[in-house]
Amino acid sequence: MRANPGLVLFAFALGCAVDTTEPRPETLQMHYSIAAVQAALPNVVRYQNEFVFLILDRKSDLLAIAGLPDHPKDVIECGGAEELHFEIADFQQVGVQQEVVKMLATGSDYNLDVYQLSSFAGVCESDAIAHGTGRVRYNDNDVFQTSGRTDTFGFWMEGPVSLTAGGTAKLLGHVVFQRVPEEPFPREIVSSVALSGR
Repeated sequence: MRANPGLVLFAFALGCAVDTTEPRPETLQMHYSIAAVQAALPNVVRYQNEFVFLILDRKSDLLAIAGLPDHPKDVIECGGAEELHFEIADFQQVGVQQEVVKMLATGSDYNLDVYQLSSFAGVCESDAIAHGTGRVRYNDNDVFQTSGRTDTFGFWMEGPVSLTAGGTAKLLGHVVFQRVPEEPFPREIVSSVALSGR
């Protein structure tokens, strides 16, 4: 299974604690609630978990993050007092009893934050240029890469945002990766972040 997108973001965007010599407190909490897995029924596992991801677009010079807390600069990792918790998404895994597991994660009323990519120094230092709430989705055709075939996975976010400079816009971000069995790293097929109507 590929790296947890939340941990990737944690290392990239929140790796800016005031004193890195102090032990990092354990703040990530798992929220699993398995619905049903029975041999007589379709082999589906449903649960909820904290989920956060980012999409960057070098052409538009934008970086969008879905799932941050309401006040990310106030978390312990940024020198604040609040525990770090990301938004909660609904996960569904299909094909648990077969060799190939497909995954879908969805969330609504998700925090959406947009930053200027060229000046981004982490959420502890940088201010978002737009903020709003909207919908997110993550899908993966072969979570554990057991099929031996090409795997496609991607992230999507959409919603209205308020611009810090004034006005509103619609955020649309999506990124798609392709993993070929013979290659060590996924290929980025598309990575786009757009603010329309501003």
